[in-house]
Amino acid sequence: QWLKGRNEEPASPPVAAAADAPRRRWLAVGAGFAVVAGVSALALVGIGDPEPPAAVRHEPPQKAVDLYTAGVYQSERATPESLRRAIGLYGQAIAEDPAYAEAYAALASAYIRLRAFAAVTEAEAYPRAKAAAERAIEIDPNLAQAHSAMGFISFYSDWNFAQGLSHFGEATRLDPRNATGRYEYGLALLHSGDFAGALRELDAAQRIDPRRRGLLANRGFVLYLLGSRDEGIALIRQVAADDPDYMPPHHFLTLIHLGEGDWHAGLAEAEIVARLRQDRDRLSPARPGRRAPG
Repeated sequence: QWLKGRNEEPASPPVAAAADAPRRRWLAVGAGFAVVAGVSALALVGIGDPEPPAAVRHEPPQKAVDLYTAGVYQSERATPESLRRAIGLYGQAIAEDPAYAEAYAALASAYIRLRAFAAVTEAEAYPRAKAAAERAIEIDPNLAQAHSAMGFISFYSDWNFAQGLSHFGEATRLDPRNATGRYEYGLALLHSGDFAGALRELDAAQRIDPRRRGLLANRGFVLYLLGSRDEGIALIRQVAADDPDYMPPHHFLTLIHLGEGDWHAGLAEAEIVARLRQDRDRLSPARPGRRAPG
């Protein structure tokens, strides 16, 4: 849908002041990528305004917690099969406790992550993610993970960029020590053309959780966009070499090679991306294109 465009112009288009024309051209090609980078179903600690003394935090029953925890484990495995299992487990947790805000937020994140693969369509995944995120915020307005999920849906599905950035910013305010929230905020800023802001948030996320492979790949891409070409590409290739079955660095290399006119290298990376995403529709054109002469 990002490639095809929409029938109407978004009310508040993203800012691209920091991007030149060539970068904007293929940045738009990759704007839907943020889902791959990883929306982790982590247990979050809300950090916002102090609650009134009379407020009591909802405590779900142990059976619901056990189901939720099992869902988190499956979500972190990040395969189409494990994410489907996670969705089922979160649904069971919600059935045990309909007021379990964290389970709704995690369910929204799992649908968003599942869309990174060819396992579900945007029309199937995003409305369900939005409904779950809205319910989570309704139950607990101070749940950072729910705001992150709503930020993603608003920004990448609804094309309401201002609202998306607002939700991402709120998630960061509520839980500034949440690496996933800072990471997703950085990606949204990247796709808005605020490369310096994106690097700031990715660096903050890396300080919180330096083990995240997605952070390194995205940081390399941002460095490339900021003009540090060799440093950025080297970092992306490092991640690809360390974990050949991890898709995001191959996606970034696809964009970079095609953006620079290296068609064979770009299509070779695109074939790897299609294989790792289990996307046969993209795999079919990548193979003959890569093997074509010239």
